[in-house]
Amino acid sequence: MEMIDDQNLGNFISRNSDELRIKVGSKTEVYKSLKVFEFTSDRRMMTRVVKNVETGEVLVITKGADSAIIPICSNPDQNIINEIENFSLEGFRTLAFATKTLPDDQIDGYLTQEEIESGLTLLAGTGVEDLLQLDVVPVLQ
Repeated sequence: MEMIDDQNLGNFISRNSDELRIKVGSKTEVYKSLKVFEFTSDRRMMTRVVKNVETGEVLVITKGADSAIIPICSNPDQNIINEIENFSLEGFRTLAFATKTLPDDQIDGYLTQEEIESGLTLLAGTGVEDLLQLDVVPVLQ
């Protein structure tokens, strides 16, 4: 959400276990959380399925290691992949973000996790510098 704030694409308002509120332009959008596939070290990604309360649109939003996300995207944008690779070459920890829209009638138990997390559109990648914490150097010595 900080990236959205930083790019003036919208503003994070609030979140709880059931819903997320964001401001896009002058409009507040409310999304109800329908499903969450938690991050695990094996999956190296997490997915949340949300529904726009006003429009009924159901979105799948996934983030995680680029090596986990890119293979489940349909025709991923090579420019985004190149940027992720550049971040990696600079020593950054990389993350990829992807999404897709689901027909409302498919979310109620008809789709498996694998079906939900496939055919995504690659949105973006980030590079995060992982600095050593203060106490790490003495521990390593």
